[in-house]
Amino acid sequence: MSLLFTGHYVRHGLPFNLWWWGLTFPLGVFTARTNFLYAALKVPLLGGFAIAFFLLLATFWALVATRTIWSLLPVRRLQISAAD
Repeated sequence: MSLLFTGHYVRHGLPFNLWWWGLTFPLGVFTARTNFLYAALKVPLLGGFAIAFFLLLATFWALVATRTIWSLLPVRRLQISAAD
């Protein structure tokens, strides 16, 4: 069932809403804990994962921030109002 939903949103796009910010927190915590484990255990693989998760978090954060700012622009709100 989840594959059907994923396929649908890949084809039609995932509509943006401010709830996307809720996804950044768990990813940030996961990134921080992975980095903590790397510091404690000194396992190089964990260091690589921590870097990869940080890059993913930074990319996702930038995407959500950009989409949030875009959705707040007055021009964008006028376009949405005109479409209704």
